[in-house]
Order: sequence, then C-alpha cells, then structure tokens
Amino acid sequence: MFFLMCYMFLNLACTVQSILRTPSWRPRFKYYHWSISLAGIFLCLLVMFLSSWIYTLCAMALAAFIYKYIEYRGAEKEWGDGIRGLALSAARFSLLRLEEGPPHTKNWRPQLLCLVKLNPDTLELKNPKILTFASQLKAGKGLTIITSVLSGNFENESGIAQSAKQSLRHSMDKEKVKGFAEVIITKDVTQGLSHIIQTAGLGGLKHNTVLMAWPNKWRHSTSRDKHNRFLSVVRSSTAANAALIVAKGLNMWPENNDRLGGNIDIWWIVHDGGLLILLGYVLSQHRTWKSCKLRVFTVAQLEDNSVQMKKDLEKFLYHLRIEAVVEVIEMSDTDVSAYTYERTVLMEQRTQVLQAYGNELSVINSAEIKPDELNVRRMHTAVRLNEHIITKSHSSKLVIINMPGIPRKITPGSETNYMEFIEVLTEGLERVIMARGAGREVITIFS
Repeated sequence: MFFLMCYMFLNLACTVQSILRTPSWRPRFKYYHWSISLAGIFLCLLVMFLSSWIYTLCAMALAAFIYKYIEYRGAEKEWGDGIRGLALSAARFSLLRLEEGPPHTKNWRPQLLCLVKLNPDTLELKNPKILTFASQLKAGKGLTIITSVLSGNFENESGIAQSAKQSLRHSMDKEKVKGFAEVIITKDVTQGLSHIIQTAGLGGLKHNTVLMAWPNKWRHSTSRDKHNRFLSVVRSSTAANAALIVAKGLNMWPENNDRLGGNIDIWWIVHDGGLLILLGYVLSQHRTWKSCKLRVFTVAQLEDNSVQMKKDLEKFLYHLRIEAVVEVIEMSDTDVSAYTYERTVLMEQRTQVLQAYGNELSVINSAEIKPDELNVRRMHTAVRLNEHIITKSHSSKLVIINMPGIPRKITPGSETNYMEFIEVLTEGLERVIMARGAGREVITIFS
C-alpha cells in the first residue's frame, strides 16, 4: 500500500512541476509528457482501492499526518516545494482577474494601509494600540499592510530596514494582525509617506483606506514637522482616492481580550456615502465591541424637518439591516460667545508664534489681535458641535465622526488653524475615530 502511495506522490510531483513549467524541472526522457504522470496517479489510486479501501484511507491519513508534522517542525526541504509553486500560480491568476475592473459597491470593504511610527533607536512600535485597532477592524479579513517610513540613506542602512521589518512582524503577530509589513528608508519622511500611499499593494490588490494616528503632541512641537506630515498624508490620500481613518485616543484603546458594554456613537454630520456607519457596524462584529449598541446622530438646522429626517434615516438603516438608535440634533445659529472669540484669538496667536519661529520673536499681545471673521465662525461651529457631542456621548465607549475637510487654498496659518479646529471639535472625548470617505465606499440597501 505504501509502495503504491510512494509512486502516486512521485507522479503527482512530476505532474505539478510540468504544469507549472518550473525552470528547475528538466526531465532527461525527451518523450515525457505530464499526462503520463497523471495516468500513473489514477492507476495507483485504482490499485490501492481495489486492494483494500480501508487500508487505503488509513495510509492516506497517516501520510497527511506525517506531512503536516514535518511542515510544523519546519524541516528544511532540499527538493523544493511544488505546493508553493501552485500557490504562486493561483495568486498570479487572481491578481490578473482583479485587474479587470474596480470592485462593485456591494463588495467594498476597508483594505487597510496602516501608517505607524517606529522608535529610531530601538525600532520598536511607538504606539502598538493602532495594530489592536486594525485587528478589531479587520478580524483577519481582506488586505492589511502595516508600513513605516524611517529617515536615512537606504544604501547605507538597508540592514536597519530589514530589522525594522522583523520588528513590525513581531508586533503584528503579538496583536494577531494578519497582513504584510513594509519599511522604507528615505531622506524625506514626508515624501516617503506620499510614495508609500501611491505604490503600496500589487496590481488589483491595493489598499483603499489609509489608517493613521492623530499627532497628539503637535501643539508642543516648535517645528511644523508633525502636522505638516499629517496634512501631507491627508492630501495624498485624497489624491489617491482612498478613504482616511484617523484614530485619536489610542492610549485608551481596549485590548482584543477586553469586553466592553455601552454605546458606539456615530455622528454622521456629512453624508458621504455611509463610511461612518459601516465602520461602526464592522467594529461591533468584533467580540470586544459585540455588546455595544450603535447610536446614529445627525445634525439639522432649525428650518429642517427633524421628524422627517429621523424617519428617513431609520428607514435607511432598516434597509441596510443595521440595528441602531437614531437621533436628530437641532443646531441653532446662536451668537458667537466670548469663549469662542477667546479660543480663536489663542489659535491665531499660536499661529503667529509658529510663523515667527526662527526669526526675531517679539512679544505678541493678544489684545492687539483681531481674529479673522471666517475663523471665528468656524471655531463657533466646532465649539457648538463639541458641546452637543459631549452632552450626548460623554459616557460612550467610542465616538465616530466625520473628519473636517482640509482647506484647499493654503494661506499663512490655515493648516495650523485646521489642526486647532479638530482639537476643539474632539475636546473632552476619550476615544475618537475620524473618517473621511473617498466616494467609492457607498453602502446601499443591497450591500
């Protein structure tokens, strides 16, 4: 029985190598054809089952056990691996099929490109909780690429890139993230981040969502590197037609073995296709967030029909087969408060300090600053929204909110003001996920 099985596997190996056209497969018999080996496989199987089907099944089970044991022990193979060749061939075929056209809306799911920071000295992950978030969001499904950009010269520091890649893989295994790790070394980190957003992936297997952490210490930095890199990633993601997810408060993020109860609040201010609702639903499928209930808040003006808006949104969620409590928040156009005016003055004062940094600094008197009217109105909106969010979601386990649009026209101080608006909007919240869709992740009643 084992003699016949040995010949069967020998014929199987010859058939696989011939079909894959492996360069190392060079049979001496010039009249050889893979169909001869295939016929040998069926003949061996036929004789085995005719002899005794019970012993045949037992022999196959024993052979499978021995193969898996050798694979588990990691024994070196001097003869190559035909199964790996089959996997590569299948992967190539699938990638070419993915190139045929963009995925349908109902097949859309977040394929993550996760941007992380490594300690340049120890090459360890600065904030491993971002991998925890990625693990809970993906649950091993779809594409996940964890990448980091280091400053340096690749020609002289290629070994550092390999060590950093191994460190990333170790962190991914620890957080149970299934995906790929990439590390690049470049002289300009900002340009490196832009390049990785453009080129990550292979063929049709590319990311459609960029995930990154909010730069918490950008206010305390004397240079603009932190928020310039952040804004560069935002602009590059927009140019690449990729959705963007920014996580704030990752230090308080729950572990994979934690169990939370409470609410996941979705503040759907800008109806950009439903990415926020999709993120809340996907997270609620993970065991950490399984016991949390979804609540959807939308904002209406006084002249809007709030009752009809609530009915329409409830009907929309019903057709999506997503259970969530809907609430409409009415925002009145109240007068600008003194607090809002003061926050705007402080924001513009900080902007002037950053602009003057490196030159001769003079003492800036806040009483002499007359804030821009547009900045005052934007700050007023951020303060009012934050008040409503704090009132409704102060005890929620997670708040998911639209990420404000980045200013298209760059003026002196506009980028710093944008960062300040986001800080005011999310002030007082423990965990916040800000998301901006690309228009391709629309969810419909057929999704």
